[in-house]
Amino acid sequence: MRIIWILFGLLIAIPLGTLTWISSQVDADFLIDTASGILEEEGISLTHTGEATFSLIPSVRLSLSQVTLIIPESPSAENSSPESSSPEGYSPTNSPRDSSSSRTRDSEVQQISLEGFELTTNLFSFWRSRSAEISATRLIVDNIEISDFSSQIEIGESIVLPDIKATLWQGAVEAYAQINTQIDPLSIETRGKLTDADATSLLAAMANLGAAKGKLSAGWDLAAVLPEAENDLAKLNGQIVINGDQVTLAAVDLQGGMCSTISRAQGKRGPKWNKNGTLFDRLSMIQTFTGTEAIIERLTLETNVASIEATANLDRATDSFTAKASAQLNNEALNLVPNCRVNPRLANVAWPIDCRGKLSDGNPRRWCKVDVSEIVEQGLKGEIQRRLKLDDVDFDNPASLIQSLIKRK
Repeated sequence: MRIIWILFGLLIAIPLGTLTWISSQVDADFLIDTASGILEEEGISLTHTGEATFSLIPSVRLSLSQVTLIIPESPSAENSSPESSSPEGYSPTNSPRDSSSSRTRDSEVQQISLEGFELTTNLFSFWRSRSAEISATRLIVDNIEISDFSSQIEIGESIVLPDIKATLWQGAVEAYAQINTQIDPLSIETRGKLTDADATSLLAAMANLGAAKGKLSAGWDLAAVLPEAENDLAKLNGQIVINGDQVTLAAVDLQGGMCSTISRAQGKRGPKWNKNGTLFDRLSMIQTFTGTEAIIERLTLETNVASIEATANLDRATDSFTAKASAQLNNEALNLVPNCRVNPRLANVAWPIDCRGKLSDGNPRRWCKVDVSEIVEQGLKGEIQRRLKLDDVDFDNPASLIQSLIKRK
């Protein structure tokens, strides 16, 4: 019996001793250097600063203070040219160091920074399922800062992050992501939700709308194919839904814009620009992506003075968009605004709004204008109905109008 216990103890002690010895021989710097060498073959630069620790017992754990990855968007054409690689092309003003720095400037790169990174896994579980737990106190991608990031990671034919949790723009993120590494070009599938995010930060990621106040929530289900060539755009397919209540946009004065239009139509002077912007009681948007095109299927904006329904098309390649909207006015609220008295005859007019421009120009005031010709058409129809007392007439159907006039006689 004693021999059995001795053998059992050896069976435990030998593997543990082996793991302890391996752990003492393999340190974090060795792993970082190995990973750097592998990534360098793919043109990716990995650097680490600060403290780094690695252990195998009781579980595999790698901790890094700060890691930076620099990923080129596409290989620079100059890198492979004969002139840049031939000895004759060398000169004191064209040293490898200078050439390297110029390539960095000329070609687009993506930088990913991680702070407080940790990877933890059970050695036997990793051997069986190739999964681990990863976390980072701070993650920065393309100037977008994510904090308190954590997820399980599964490594196989693709890299899967099934239960992402993080904080983005002061809002809570719950998401799923799959990176298909076996497909060229690389593709990413992701779905999730963002709750109670800062309105300014979220809207800035979509368009330059200036300062904002309030909270927005979003949900998404997207597939992205990364660009193969420099200056190409990622191809997106899927949908994003955004909702918010009590959101203020400082660069948008919906009340002032509507009042100015109404006042001009009545031959009066309109109110001054409201520097406080517009408070939207409700804001909701459904946006669908197809390749490099984005379609806003429905945009709903509700304020105390108007309710707006809109649709839009965006060309992501040129950053230009067109939109059509219809605004229904709240006359009682508008009449409380100085220099904004609405004629009762305009009460039932659906105010058509045409918008076009570039999301990057940062001046929403110049994007939209009211289609006065359509308002006049609506007004004439309303006046005809009032004077001739024609009810339920389809003005787009001449036969209907003629029939109503005959009946009246």
